[in-house]
Amino acid sequence: MSKQASMKVWSEIVLLTVLGFAVAKSASAATLISLPLWATPPADNLACVVLNVGKKPITTVTVVLAGGAAGSTTCTNLDVGGAPCTILATAPTSGAPAYCTATFSGSKSNVRGSLLLFDGNTARVMVAVPLN
Repeated sequence: MSKQASMKVWSEIVLLTVLGFAVAKSASAATLISLPLWATPPADNLACVVLNVGKKPITTVTVVLAGGAAGSTTCTNLDVGGAPCTILATAPTSGAPAYCTATFSGSKSNVRGSLLLFDGNTARVMVAVPLN
């Protein structure tokens, strides 16, 4: 094989690899995650709240409250400006930190979310950590 033919083969391989990554990235799910929060049981509660701020409904959003406080929920057809996809939990007794994730198809710019730490007695939000 000539040097010119070899270079052409390599350039085609590189091009196909780049295209493959581009297609795979566009078809994959996006995930937002919060920084951890430490809560004090039993007075503190946690909530993970996710909103659609895009232009079209999102087919499926899975919200997970993980770490010391565990739970998950899956919302379907999350409307633009509609009700948020939310999961609530009491503060973990283990003292372990809690964090929140939201997984969905589409662009991260279409979704906003927060992990909220609020007083279980007054429902006053004490800390809000954004999902990034």
